[in-house]
Amino acid sequence: MVNRLAPICVIQSGLDPNKAEKLKELTEHKCPKCQSQMILRSGRFGKFLACSAYPNCKSTLSVDADGKPVYPEKWPDPCPECGKEMIVRRGRRGRFVACTGYPECKKTLPYKKAEEGGSGVAPVEVAAEPK
Repeated sequence: MVNRLAPICVIQSGLDPNKAEKLKELTEHKCPKCQSQMILRSGRFGKFLACSAYPNCKSTLSVDADGKPVYPEKWPDPCPECGKEMIVRRGRRGRFVACTGYPECKKTLPYKKAEEGGSGVAPVEVAAEPK
């Protein structure tokens, strides 16, 4: 018996079984953590590089318009809690400084506050010019 009140689906999903192969392109770039080859993938927020050793290595990198990796900006001071390196990250509320020891160390600092001298440091790229 057919339910005549139920809508009939006339739009087919755009899922292509070969799509997974189209999204994976091996590159010459090496993973910064395990030295495996990186794969150019496409995701919700655009293209990115992912480690080919996934799931053993979950390293990813953003890419620029040319497909070259964009490495995170390094912060000059170490983490005040664990002593590991700090990097500048982007979140939904803007830039912030985070510890590279995440998830063991969850220390973050606001980028603007640190930039204005709240923690006594300035970003690596900002340099005072001699007068």
